[in-house]
Parts: sequence; C-alpha cells; structure tokens
Amino acid sequence: TISAETSGTRNGGTLTVRAENATFQNGATITSASIDAATSAAGSVTFQGLGSPAQTLTLTDTSVLTSTNGSGQGGPITMEALNFNLTNSTIATSSTGSGNAGDISINSKEVPGNIFEMWHSTMSTSAALADGGNFGIYATNTVRLTDSIITSSVGNETKTDTLGGNVTIDPQFVILQNSQIRANAFAGSGGAIDVTSGV
Repeated sequence: TISAETSGTRNGGTLTVRAENATFQNGATITSASIDAATSAAGSVTFQGLGSPAQTLTLTDTSVLTSTNGSGQGGPITMEALNFNLTNSTIATSSTGSGNAGDISINSKEVPGNIFEMWHSTMSTSAALADGGNFGIYATNTVRLTDSIITSSVGNETKTDTLGGNVTIDPQFVILQNSQIRANAFAGSGGAIDVTSGV
C-alpha cells in the first residue's frame, strides 16, 4: 500500500511513481484522499517515465484511488507510458461532498505499436453532489477492452445541477469485447462520449 491522506484542513499529499517500467500486483493499493468533510483537496496520483513516458505500466489485482468527502477537489490520476496493461484492477476517482471528482488521463507517445489494454478491469469517476471527473485516453495506437468498464456517473435523484464527466478516447484502433463505456447522470446532465479512431 502507498497512501497519502488528510483528515484536516490541509490538502492530501501527491503520489508520483517514476520508472522505466512499473509493475503493481497481488492486491497493491495506491490512494490519495481527503477523508473528512472539510475544505482539503485530495492529492494527485501520477505514473511517469524517467525523462519520457515509461515503456510499460502493468497493474494486476491493483487499485489506484483518489477521493474527497468535502468541498475540496478530488485528486486527478495521470498515467504516462508506451504500453498499459490492466488486469483485474480498478482505477477510480470519487467525491461524496461538494468537491468535484478528479480527472483520469492516460497519455502515451504517438509511435506504432502502443497498446492500452484492460482485462476484467474498471476505470471510473463518480460524484454524488458535484461534477464528475473527465476521462482522457490519448495518442494510443490501440485501445482494447475485454470484460471491462469505463464509466462516469454523477448526482443522485435530487441533485439536478451536476455535470457528468466527459469520456474522450483517441486511438488508431478501438476493440471492445463484452465491455462498456458509459457516462451517466441520475438527475443532472450526462457527460459526452467521444471515441475517435483511425485519425
């Protein structure tokens, strides 16, 4: 477990993993959170390569989470690598207070062969009383989802002014096998989904 949390008025700490290749497995958990209903914001979680995006980032049976319970902003999750592999893993940002959920951003270099793969995994942003975080999966040659879900959800039955997070996926090829991409809202406005492939 790697954790940076706050239960007071100060912001949660940032978490940065810098490596040429990184593997997390067997129940690994990485979290940054603002626990109490205060004004503090959750810190960010960042994976990046040494001097450039990492060659490979592998998450197996792993959770990467940021959350906020008060008016502070949820922490963003940013991942930079040439190749990603998520298996039985969860990447999520959430808000149960008035602060917005954090964004999730996946970035890789525009070179042939880059792959972002999810197997039996979930990526999500959710907010009960505020706006949902945005998703971005950029400049990846192939996005492949197998038995996996990418979802953004906001609001409850009485909160009508929330905005759902947008989902943007910009690869050369998109493969969905028994998988879903959703942007939902209970009472507010749902987010936009933009999948642009072959450009």
